Amino acid sequence: MTDEFGISINVNVAKGYFADTVRKSFNDDMNIIGLGGGIQLVGTTPETIDFDDIAYEGWLYLENVDTVAGNIVDYGPYDSVWLSSFWLAPGEGALIKLKPGTVIRAAFRTSEGRLLVKCYDSSTGT
Repeated sequence: MTDEFGISINVNVAKGYFADTVRKSFNDDMNIIGLGGGIQLVGTTPETIDFDDIAYEGWLYLENVDTVAGNIVDYGPYDSVWLSSFWLAPGEGALIKLKPGTVIRAAFRTSEGRLLVKCYDSSTGT
């Protein structure tokens, strides 16, 4: 089967005289059924995000579901050094596609918080 995973991106920006819009929809193959993650309690020091038994990390969705105002979560790849490259405020989410074997670490800035993790198995190994 093909095109089992559908992705839609809608970005609308309007500030004063500036406006921009991006709309993109596409599909990806999901050769096997696999979902790992769940809501993870993450502290203020970098922790490795758990993908459960996913064999080939593919699409990764992260959402800061913490209820403490201003409790931002920093996250990014780890390969002997943590690159805190991205961040999410409470209520924000992000979708990224990982190369298999990628390790992601995260840490909340203010206090321990909750991070929703959904990692879909790509099963392709690419």
